Amino acid sequence: MAVSALELRPRGAVAILDAGLRVCVRSSGVWALTLPGGALVTAALLHLTEAVSRNHDLGLPALGFTLAWMARGLFQGAACHHVQELLLGKGAGEPTAWSSLRAALARAPSLLTAVAYLFVFNALSLSVSLGFAFLFLSSHLVGYAATLQGKGSALGLYGTCSRLLGPARSTATGVRVLLLAQVLVFFNLHIAANALLYVGRKLIGIDLTFAERFASLDNAPWVVFLVAATFTLFEPLRAATSTLLLVDGRVRQEGLDLLAAVQQLSVKGARG
Repeated sequence: MAVSALELRPRGAVAILDAGLRVCVRSSGVWALTLPGGALVTAALLHLTEAVSRNHDLGLPALGFTLAWMARGLFQGAACHHVQELLLGKGAGEPTAWSSLRAALARAPSLLTAVAYLFVFNALSLSVSLGFAFLFLSSHLVGYAATLQGKGSALGLYGTCSRLLGPARSTATGVRVLLLAQVLVFFNLHIAANALLYVGRKLIGIDLTFAERFASLDNAPWVVFLVAATFTLFEPLRAATSTLLLVDGRVRQEGLDLLAAVQQLSVKGARG
């Protein structure tokens, strides 16, 4: 169900991330729409890593990873639509994952163009700027959410995102920096896996020598798996925060926070 206008107010990066976590905890639809894309990317990346390590032909694995990344873009768009309907939808009940997926498929050409645009933009901006673009070019963080709204050209996605965010562009940079918490999740997953193997070997007496050797940071497939798993776990949060950033930008530009304050005064006056 849509949130009340009284809840619309400008938020900082920490508040946006906290609100995104709350959305992910309360809505199973966001997970249902993002986990398939993450799982496809994980499987394709592991297949590609195996092909590289064994010097196999990279044609099919690279094609599989490309298709998985495109599918991930469609699921991200669907998740962004789902969060938007949760926050601002006018329906009486919670939107379904199927309706959001249909909305994303209806804009599939734009979403696939956005997938290619964001991939090339990130690669070029980070390499040319020696990584400094990470701190100064963050508006495209809301790329999939903006594409689902159908505003602007998909080939001018960064400009469209900047316009929709408005004063919230600095907040988008803050959210992007906070999402570096993925590094901590990466190491936590590694520590948790090794702890489980240790407990299994000491308490149950199972011979897990091979598994312990595999779950080592000097093993490239294991590192790739941890990276992909961490990436997948953060997919719902990416969809939620990007949509919340667009809402925050709209609040700041259209003065919806002032409208909410006026409505609150009206409610108090009626009660008085």
